[in-house]
Amino acid sequence: MTFGAFEFEAATGTPGGSFGPGRIDTRVYVSHRVTGAMTWDAARSDWSLQAYWDQREYAAGGQDAVTFTEGETYSGIRAATRWQAFSRTRVDVDAWWEKRRLAQGDLGLLELTLALVRNLTPQIEARLAVTWSEQNANTATLPEFKAGTAFLGIVWRR
Repeated sequence: MTFGAFEFEAATGTPGGSFGPGRIDTRVYVSHRVTGAMTWDAARSDWSLQAYWDQREYAAGGQDAVTFTEGETYSGIRAATRWQAFSRTRVDVDAWWEKRRLAQGDLGLLELTLALVRNLTPQIEARLAVTWSEQNANTATLPEFKAGTAFLGIVWRR
């Protein structure tokens, strides 16, 4: 079973993950977002760190009496480094942690990625990546999982 199946729908056809059919919401919301980012470019490596907090207030009521109520809160940290190992080869390391407060309960997500990237042309690269993903939930309505994935392919950037 792939990470996408865990995130969107379980193999049995029942809603699963944090983005299952039950999570699709067409209501209007106002997002209050605070983001901070820092980057550092060295001779052979680039480092970045980002922290964010996002609170979504969903609209309720009719057209004349719309009120907004707190619905969801997302907060997280992303860290990455790109190390130029050779002239056209680099090693990418990414880490992402996010805490989600949803109507169904709280989720904790962790994702770690290690990639070996070879630039074939300025727009095309060969990429070998492995990722470890883990979702922890504090409620039985949301699943918990651990998934390891691998990617080998050609990436084209415009």
